[in-house]
Amino acid sequence: PVTPTLLGSATTVTINQGRVTISKATDTPTANIPLGASNVTLAKFNFYAGGEPVKLRFLPITITRNGAATTSVSTDILNVAVIDDVGNSVGTSISTPSGAWSGATPNIYSANFGTSSSYINYIIPANTTRVLSVKVDVQSAANATTLAASLATPSSANLEGQISFQTSTGGTAVGNTLTIATSPLVATANPSFASPTYVAGANNMRLASFIFTAS
Repeated sequence: PVTPTLLGSATTVTINQGRVTISKATDTPTANIPLGASNVTLAKFNFYAGGEPVKLRFLPITITRNGAATTSVSTDILNVAVIDDVGNSVGTSISTPSGAWSGATPNIYSANFGTSSSYINYIIPANTTRVLSVKVDVQSAANATTLAASLATPSSANLEGQISFQTSTGGTAVGNTLTIATSPLVATANPSFASPTYVAGANNMRLASFIFTAS
């Protein structure tokens, strides 16, 4: 039998909550989208977890379109997915988006990767940036003329620190509006090539310059 003796009082340790910074990636796409193309990246967003690993419980996004009226979202896009920069899928891809585009022009489709009651439990390592890309397949008969992806405001706390276990609500970010190009290749005269004057008898002189742009 040993009688313990209390040698001091307990010390309170404060655990600071980590922070997640969300922003549009600098290399998010700006070029035209080819009609009928698969696995098209609409936007890229940076998620930086500072101080501790952070769990992304769920992620709501919106896709906005302009164009002629259509009866359903799947007329324009299929296989909506969010993929990170190391190849991991964030939640489950939506192979056939259900329902119709909502609202007047521009129309909006809301997609949820996980929900407040069904988490996806995606972990962002401490002091690490993960780049999450929103990808879709553009239907060859799409009526949309532009598409844009954005991070929507979560309905509740969708971020949870894995050391502090504090929760917070992620911010929003807006991707660029991308035009759907129906022409696979566009050729134009190079405006920087002026009308030259050459010396008679000169060899290998340039007669014209053209710019070819692939959609």
